[in-house]
Amino acid sequence: GYDALQAPQYFGIKNYETYSRSVIFRRMQSTVHDTASMYYLMRYNDFERDPASTLPWCQTAWNPSGVEDCGNNTQGSAQTIASRYDLNTPQPSPDGDYVGTQRVPFGAIDTKVTSAMMMEGGAFRAVAINGPTRVQQPAWDYKSFIRRFPEWSLKPYVGMPSLYDFSPVHFSGDGPNTPAPFAPAPEDDDDNKKRNIAIGVGVAAGVCVVGVGAVLFFRMRRSSGGEYDEGRALV
Repeated sequence: GYDALQAPQYFGIKNYETYSRSVIFRRMQSTVHDTASMYYLMRYNDFERDPASTLPWCQTAWNPSGVEDCGNNTQGSAQTIASRYDLNTPQPSPDGDYVGTQRVPFGAIDTKVTSAMMMEGGAFRAVAINGPTRVQQPAWDYKSFIRRFPEWSLKPYVGMPSLYDFSPVHFSGDGPNTPAPFAPAPEDDDDNKKRNIAIGVGVAAGVCVVGVGAVLFFRMRRSSGGEYDEGRALV
């Protein structure tokens, strides 16, 4: 049970108060103010740069209590809001337990947001997107993944596209489904130039949530390969 997971060898990674998602939500929730901003933190995964995504046993300048020298592999791509286990570099804790740092095709597979206003009058409206986050990370591409890690080609992958580069959709119970009402989204902006995008806070991936959003500012830019390679929260 939960109590057993508070053992010292787990370094707080299984604790409601100290786990990365809890830390990130506490840090950002005060800025929530609209649906768009909720959506973008539900897609948030800036694990390379976010101190909250540091594996707790890895010693760094910002985590001096860590007990291991993890070299350049101090961050966990699952230790964030929209987890991407496929981007992990396995890094065992001192007792050999990988506790959430395995590299597997697993994580936050979609995002859904709604609000009290969107539910008014029985409209049952919501914004949703299919696929893992690609706001700060590259889009999930099965063919690319198995080229790098061919052992996963032995697992079945049937009836799904290779590349998940879909756009958010505004679903409505009283009308046609349309592109999401907030645009341009960092995931869907085709201009190859820097811009500031208002983004913000959501709640746990995979559920519809009710609330008001926040504006966080992310600077997004595309790399020469056409994928966003930067998205830093200026908070």
